[in-house]
Amino acid sequence: MTYIMKIYIDGICRRNPRYTDSEGAIGSAAVVFETFSGRYWLTKVLTRHPRPTRQRVELEAVIMAMEKARDRLDRRSNSQWLDVTIHSDSYCVVDCMSGWI
Repeated sequence: MTYIMKIYIDGICRRNPRYTDSEGAIGSAAVVFETFSGRYWLTKVLTRHPRPTRQRVELEAVIMAMEKARDRLDRRSNSQWLDVTIHSDSYCVVDCMSGWI
């Protein structure tokens, strides 16, 4: 049996160190999971270390999404396969997952 997950991710960084000094930079990553019933549940994290940038936070959201997907699959002992689709508006994430990997 295949367990299908649709995941939407996004990340943002305030006071991005690329444009300003890195003091006070804070990033936020959000992961939204769509359930079979059409409902959604959200996981988010704020980060200050390592120096957050938008690209780092976006990639952190992918890692967080995959960890949560793995945990969810582990709780479903009858599932043998996991089909995950991650939706992102970040060129960095899309290129990392489709071309650079």
